[in-house]
Amino acid sequence: MTPVERRDVVLRAIRRDASGFVPARSASNEVWVGPGIVLRINPSGEVGRLAREARLAARLHPDVRYPEVLDGGVVEVPDGAVEYAVTRRVAGRPLAWAWAGMSREEREAAVSAVLDALDHLHETPAEGLPTDADLDPPHQLPLGSLLRELEEARAGQPANALALLDEVVDWVRERYARVEPERTVVAHGDAHLENVLWDGEVTALLDLEWSRSTWREVDVETLLAFSAMPAGFVAEGVDVDAFGDVASWVRQRRPGWFAEDAVSERLALLHISRTSTLLPGSPATWDPADPADRRTHLRWALDHTGPLFA
Repeated sequence: MTPVERRDVVLRAIRRDASGFVPARSASNEVWVGPGIVLRINPSGEVGRLAREARLAARLHPDVRYPEVLDGGVVEVPDGAVEYAVTRRVAGRPLAWAWAGMSREEREAAVSAVLDALDHLHETPAEGLPTDADLDPPHQLPLGSLLRELEEARAGQPANALALLDEVVDWVRERYARVEPERTVVAHGDAHLENVLWDGEVTALLDLEWSRSTWREVDVETLLAFSAMPAGFVAEGVDVDAFGDVASWVRQRRPGWFAEDAVSERLALLHISRTSTLLPGSPATWDPADPADRRTHLRWALDHTGPLFA
């Protein structure tokens, strides 16, 4: 089925007319914005992902600013099933898109509001939430998956990067279990500024598909990585040179997030995890001085240097 066919099947099931629905950008779902509602469709054929997010949404503090869930379910189709979720449409557009037209004061206030929303999310009770052991977002792979990613990536690397890859594998093996925090939180899992709506203020924190009980640093690393390398997160046409202050505002406003000795190593592990899935697309040679080369990011993680650790 095409995305439009899936949309129309679901809209018929919920007795909605298709007029006025337009597609919106999304990395993992098909998203349609219509009169008063947003329709999200899981195109994978595997159901449960959106239902899991709806169960989490039901227990969130209002100040997390997650849009109200109105409906959800599964529609059977000849070649499988289509899972969907319907949320109330919230005013605004992605904060990353609005950023260019905002003053420095508005940007700083927006980041502060995002951090407040994340604080409320992190305090969400995790008891009874599905653990989803197979949920392997690229920015926090379990140890076995991470080592497999690094080994598979190694086969395509140039000779001058092989020693680096070996060093990364040894570093990960040594530290992964050692830096587990005593306390976990319900983390967003993909907390960058395209998953925030702005309408003169922060109106919504979106997309909790990868949210689960895990390290708080999952959200911290995403914010820092977005600040340092926004091109990996935002839509084409967004000014990717405008987000450099985000990391400094995060550090200034949440110093407690960085106080524990193991935080830097957790951030390094998470950044290695994020980077490992991108290595197969790297250039045929490695230039260690090139900040756009993902292998340079591995070096930063090992040495705790570069923009994530500034």
